[in-house]
This record gives sequence, C-alpha cells and structure tokens, in this order.
Amino acid sequence: MTRKMIRLLRSSSRLIVMTMIIGMVAVGSGCKSKKKAMEAAAAEKARLEQEAELKRQQEEAARREAEERARREAEERARAEAAAPRAKLEQYFSTIAANSGNVASANRSISEALTLFASDETPVLIVISESGGIKDYDRPTTIKQYLEYLKDTGKNVNRIGNIQYDSAGKITELELIK
Repeated sequence: MTRKMIRLLRSSSRLIVMTMIIGMVAVGSGCKSKKKAMEAAAAEKARLEQEAELKRQQEEAARREAEERARREAEERARAEAAAPRAKLEQYFSTIAANSGNVASANRSISEALTLFASDETPVLIVISESGGIKDYDRPTTIKQYLEYLKDTGKNVNRIGNIQYDSAGKITELELIK
C-alpha cells in the first residue's frame, strides 16, 4: 500500500505542479491584459482632459469676445450721447445767430438752450490760441452772456471744443474754439 501511496503522491504532485504552472501562466497573461486596460483607461482619461481643456478655452475666448463687444458698444453709446448735446448746442447757436433779427424767436431759442446747462452762469471759455498744449483764452464769460452776444451779432464763428457735465447730465463748463 505504501507503494500505491507513493505512486499516487508522485502522480498528484505532477498534477499539482501542472496546475501551478497553468495558474502562473493565467496570472501572467492576466497582468498583461490588466496593464493594457490601465493604459487604455489612462489614454481615455487624457483624451477627456484635453477635450475639457479645449472646451474651457473656447468658453473663455467667447467670454472675452462678449466683454470686448459690450465695451465697444458702451463706448459707442457714450460717444453718441456726448455728440447729441454737442449737436443740439451747435444747432441752438446757429438758430440764435440766424434769428437775430427776430428778437422773440431768438429769446425763445436762448431759453431752450439754457435748459442744457446747470445754470445761466455756466462759464464759457473761448480758446484764441493753442501752442504746445497750452491754451490761451479770451476773457471768460457766462453762457447767458454768450447767447446774448450771438443774438446781438448774428454771427456764430466759434466751434465747440470741450464740454464738461455734472452728474445730472447738465453742462457745467463749455470751451469754444475761435
């Protein structure tokens, strides 16, 4: 019986060894497929990160473009708003000078023009020369006096230079250029 057991043990040890070899081969090939799966997952993760970064950059570019568009529109509105009182004022000056023969009409235009100003005493500075950024002004006057001057002379020879406004949008200082 001992011989049978020895033979059985030898044959079973071969079976055990064979099973172990097969198991090792299976485990070894399993590691390779796990490695390939991990590499594929890492590549997919990198691709997703690239797509997310590209999307973020596109959104940032769109946001900057929208901000730039809004800034340009605000500047255009500000220019248009600044040009509107300037155009009205030039029209009043021309109307007052042209209607100097009709006193009632000229006075009505003067009253309308004064509504654009903070007060009747708003200073009017007339630039008579400019050199190297230094301006030489004529004697200062007020808007009321200047409008009366236009009515009396019937000539509008000065053009509007700089206009300063208060928080209510009324003119607080007017600079004319001879």
